[in-house]
Amino acid sequence: MLPILIYGTTLGFTLALIAIGLSLVFGVARIINFAHGAFFAIASYTLYLFFITLNIPLPVSMILALVSTAAISVIMYIISLSRVRGMELNEMIITLAFTIIVIELLRIYFGPSPLGVPSFMKGGITIAGYVVDMQRIFIVVISLATLAALAFLVKKTRIGIGMRALAQDEDAAMLIGVNREKMCIISLAISAILAGIAGISVTPIMTASLEGAWYALLNGIAIVILGGLGSLVGSLIAAFIIGYAEIIIATYVSSHLKSIVALIFIIVILILRPSGIMGRHHEIEERV
Repeated sequence: MLPILIYGTTLGFTLALIAIGLSLVFGVARIINFAHGAFFAIASYTLYLFFITLNIPLPVSMILALVSTAAISVIMYIISLSRVRGMELNEMIITLAFTIIVIELLRIYFGPSPLGVPSFMKGGITIAGYVVDMQRIFIVVISLATLAALAFLVKKTRIGIGMRALAQDEDAAMLIGVNREKMCIISLAISAILAGIAGISVTPIMTASLEGAWYALLNGIAIVILGGLGSLVGSLIAAFIIGYAEIIIATYVSSHLKSIVALIFIIVILILRPSGIMGRHHEIEERV
C-alpha cells in the first residue's frame, strides 16, 4: 500500500503540472492546446541535449531547457495561433500538427530510442521500511514550489490579475486596459514551462521518449475534462485521482493497461458529468 501512495503521489504531482498548464491556457486564452504534450517532450530532450550531449552543468541545463521550451511556445503562438484565435477547430488542427512535427523532428535528430538521464539526486530516504529514492522526493518538492509560485503569480501580481480578469470576462477585461495578446502569450509561456518542469523532473525515471508527448497530452486532456475546463483547482484534484488510478491499475492488474485509464475517464466524465468536478456547465455546453 505504501508504494502505491508514494508512486501515486509522485505521478499525481507530475500530472498536476501538466494539466494545470493546459487548463491555464484554456481559461485565459480560450485555446485547446494539443501542442502541450510536445512541450513536455521538448523539455526532456533539450535537457538531454544540454546536460548529456553538451556537458553543461545540470542547473544551467534545466534553465536552458525551460527557456527553450517557453520560447518555442511563444513562437508557435505568434506565427500561427494568434492568426486563428477563436476558431477552435483551426486551433486544434494547428496545435496537433505542431505536436506531430515536433515528434518527427525529435525522432530525426535524437533517434527513436528512449534516452536516459542520471538521477539529479542520489540515494534515498526510508519511510516505514520502504526506501524512497531522492529523485521522487525532488519531483514532489519542485512541484510544490512550482505550484506555490504559480498561486502567488495568479493571485498577487498584476499579470495574474490580468489573466484572471481575462478568464472571467474577456470583453470587460479589455475595457479596463488588459492587453489580451500579452496575457495570451504569457499564459502559453507559463503553460509550456509547467509542462517543461514536469518533463525535466521525470526524465531520470521515465527517460526522454517520443511516447512521452502523447502520454502527457492524453493525461492532460483527461485531467482537465475531469477537473473542469479552466479550473486550476479542479485540475489539481483530478491529477491525483488519475495518478493514483494509474498506479493501482499498474500494480494490481497490468502495467500495460494503465495507459487506458485516461481514456476511460474521458469517456465516463463526458457521459456522466460533462462539466467535470469544478467546471461551469454553460462553458462546457459552449466549448466542448
